[in-house]
Amino acid sequence: MMFQHLLSFLIFLPVAAALVLLALPSSLKSYHKWIALGVSIIQILITLGITSQFQAGPGFQLTERTSWISISQLKAEYFVGIDGLSFPLILLAVFILLIAVISSWNVTDRSKGYFALLLIIERGYHRQLLCIGSSPVLSLL
Repeated sequence: MMFQHLLSFLIFLPVAAALVLLALPSSLKSYHKWIALGVSIIQILITLGITSQFQAGPGFQLTERTSWISISQLKAEYFVGIDGLSFPLILLAVFILLIAVISSWNVTDRSKGYFALLLIIERGYHRQLLCIGSSPVLSLL
């Protein structure tokens, strides 16, 4: 299914792009903002896919659940989903990232770190909204 892991893509795309940004040499300043803009546009497309799958109603939708750590008594899992409360907040966050990237277009001083941190903040926001049933410490991962 094409729309199976949209929430995971939404969570991990910004951090993957931030790692790419940090791996680029600082001399390629013009690429930093283009990568951030590209990620924000891809996130809008992912959000449109989520919108096409989301149906108003109670409970979580588009859930993904995978066992992560299973060592004797310690069990942790990756469990994400979207509900009616987090759905409009995710839409808002994605559009705010696009506005933030466009309004920061003229940032030239330390642009690599600036746009990488902008993407990491976006990832953390998505992770907090989409996480189901984990402690705040595990939500930081």
